[in-house]
Amino acid sequence: HTHRNQASESDALSEALSEACPIFAENPKGDAGLQKKMLDATKPCGYYKSQGCPYEVIAANTVWPGEGPGDLAFDPYIVQFDTGVNSRIKDKVVKSHNDYTGVKKPTLDEAAVGETCLEIIVKGNSDANG
Repeated sequence: HTHRNQASESDALSEALSEACPIFAENPKGDAGLQKKMLDATKPCGYYKSQGCPYEVIAANTVWPGEGPGDLAFDPYIVQFDTGVNSRIKDKVVKSHNDYTGVKKPTLDEAAVGETCLEIIVKGNSDANG
């Protein structure tokens, strides 16, 4: 009878971990529901470690350990990435875009806040990171 309690405790821990640390392994292209789940699961960098997620972090702007097949294990990773325009190069990016396209892009002007680091948990070598 004790074994059953341990199993249900283990299941409860596993379920709590999967809720706190959602892992994505599917490509969201063409799947609006999965796209929303992934967007909702995208958090500021450091969030998932602060929640106790036990996965290795791949920091933003890192090619780690490489880009070829087999370089990442089939394990979950907390993958960080930067979004936005760094304030030091913002004017150059806006001018370059305007010169190249001939169209002013208001979202670039609104990007004055600079870069923001975000993260999500994906399974290595899965369709989610393809």
